[in-house]
Amino acid sequence: MFQTKLSRKINLAQFAGKDLIGISWRSLNPDYSAERSKKLEEIYSELDPDKVILVNLQPSVFDEEINQITKQGFQLLNVCDCLNDINSVFQLISICSKVITVANSVAHFSGSLGKKTVLWLPKYPTWRWGTNMENSDLYPSIEFKNS
Repeated sequence: MFQTKLSRKINLAQFAGKDLIGISWRSLNPDYSAERSKKLEEIYSELDPDKVILVNLQPSVFDEEINQITKQGFQLLNVCDCLNDINSVFQLISICSKVITVANSVAHFSGSLGKKTVLWLPKYPTWRWGTNMENSDLYPSIEFKNS
């Protein structure tokens, strides 16, 4: 059982045999959102709905995005307000086997926890991701995927 304030919402035993994959596909930064964000289907396109459960880590998710994910056959763990409850976001990241994200706060949270992370870099990444275009200089657990 997940022993935090989310424990009333999450019973990990129900997910036995499947990997929990955290996803975030949009940057909320008004200056860079278009460059950093990905289409939702690009985030989950290489995943098998029979083998994984997606964990929503996206701040400000829309109902149509939730519907898009479930229509593809994925189970989605969507249990907190990822924009206003940072503690729950960190807790959710900690139970994931991997996180797939764009260059947003989720990438930094996941990297700071040492969680295996696939980061979709924008075409022109900023300095914070370092000079090595395969892995992050700041967060060794992050591997890059180029847009």
